[in-house]
Amino acid sequence: MKKKIFKYIGEALIFLLIGLSLYIIIEVSVANANNRPPRIFGVSISYVPTKSMEPEIMAGDYIIYTGIDYNDVKKDDIIVYYNKDLEKYIVHRVYELYDSYLITKGDNNLAKDSYHVTNNDLYGIYRGKAGFLKIFAGGINKLAIGIILAILIISFIVLQFISFFLKDKKEKLQEENKKIKDELREQMRKELIDEIINSNNISNDDKNMDE
Repeated sequence: MKKKIFKYIGEALIFLLIGLSLYIIIEVSVANANNRPPRIFGVSISYVPTKSMEPEIMAGDYIIYTGIDYNDVKKDDIIVYYNKDLEKYIVHRVYELYDSYLITKGDNNLAKDSYHVTNNDLYGIYRGKAGFLKIFAGGINKLAIGIILAILIISFIVLQFISFFLKDKKEKLQEENKKIKDELREQMRKELIDEIINSNNISNDDKNMDE
């Protein structure tokens, strides 16, 4: 019973991981097609190539950010927004806050940004750094991140399939070996019984002859 439960749990986990990998691939593909950072379960990771936010965010850092409502933004928050004039995403600190737009500034910049950030431009708020991605010096694009994640998940799924296949095969071999052993034991038991019976018959025959 326990084996069946573990088997069902393992199969459910595999299907879950397959769905997760498909979700990541689709989200990354859609984000890449729409020229925006991918957002996996509300979380985005991006590479920062400039020094405009040093020392808070160093050039070469990977940052983690999540979506935020425009009305929840406060002065001094670090936000990620799309600058239509430059046609790229910017991570800067909120310098001035107005009802209909925001003014931002890089901590390491002398002047504030001339671009007015509206609700439609706002993409997320800075939550921290993804230090484990520092090994990718120079940055990796959105599609590459998605592919790497998908490969890792698919590799895990394949390993799980192999593991379940080998485990199932091992269990079948053990059952077959047990069956063979049981049959051998039964055959030996029958042969032993037959031998005892034959031995008794011979003894009885000898006894009858003596009489």
